[in-house]
Amino acid sequence: MWRSAGRSGAICFGGWVEYWQVPRSPGIPGDAREGNQQNVFDRVDFQLSQADSVHFNAGFTRSWFQDPNSFDAQLHLCPPGLGFDCDGTGTFLVNPLTGNPLGPSDQRSQVKTFNLAPTWTHLFGSSTLFTFGVFARRDHYNFYPSADPFNDFSPLQQSETIAQDRTSRTWACVPMFRM
Repeated sequence: MWRSAGRSGAICFGGWVEYWQVPRSPGIPGDAREGNQQNVFDRVDFQLSQADSVHFNAGFTRSWFQDPNSFDAQLHLCPPGLGFDCDGTGTFLVNPLTGNPLGPSDQRSQVKTFNLAPTWTHLFGSSTLFTFGVFARRDHYNFYPSADPFNDFSPLQQSETIAQDRTSRTWACVPMFRM
């Protein structure tokens, strides 16, 4: 049916650890964030005739990572005079239910992206090319708060925590003549 065909693709897996080396007081360790990612890409080409060819691109990407903490979300220092529950020394915020000092926040995110892009090209004579392409993409984002919601509290930046699940879809058709 077709005169020739070709295929290419790639698969990539990886992980990372980032260390935030913000200047800190002695005895306070740097903040480490971990994550990983996977990518899969495939392209298939068919030459149907001397004048017609079809190309198909498909891709999937997934990444997962811990969201970096700010200084106050890591240590939960108690701001003076604002009426928050603090430990006996007035230094650290405490859980209002247990009275224990708050732990560092451990928020995480995951992003998944899926792409499809078929294209048809037709050659008219030796100098005119018609291309018709379709593109579709779907993004899916999840945000996961810390297991203990009080650990996400930061009086200067974040007063509540909530899980998020968002999606986005994009598509387009692109006809094009070139002479």
